[in-house]
Amino acid sequence: MVQSCDELLNQNTRLLTLGGDHSISYPILRSYAKFYPDLTILHIDAHTDQYDSFKGDRLSNACPFARIMEEGLSNKLVQMDIRTFNEHQRQQAEKFNVEIIEMKDWQPGQVPPLSDPVYLYGWILME
Repeated sequence: MVQSCDELLNQNTRLLTLGGDHSISYPILRSYAKFYPDLTILHIDAHTDQYDSFKGDRLSNACPFARIMEEGLSNKLVQMDIRTFNEHQRQQAEKFNVEIIEMKDWQPGQVPPLSDPVYLYGWILME
């Protein structure tokens, strides 16, 4: 996946990725970081996906943003719409200096300050 993303980004192609589980974010952002070293990520989801390890797996779909921030693939991570936030996730957010906007605190029209370039990752459930 990283090689394909690298090739497309090298051609100045804008990518739209759909589907897959949350773990696809990590390899995709490894590509983006090569081309956009000052990348800001806006992650809209119910979960932070920042576990250090989930059920013994550091590459679980519950962990990609921990790996992304460990590797310095983004200058800033803003996570909105977070509904599940435990103590471990709070510690991880503090460790990686992640801005968290929990759903309970979000106000209509509230948009966090972001600096270009921005990678938008969202998880939308459509029924």
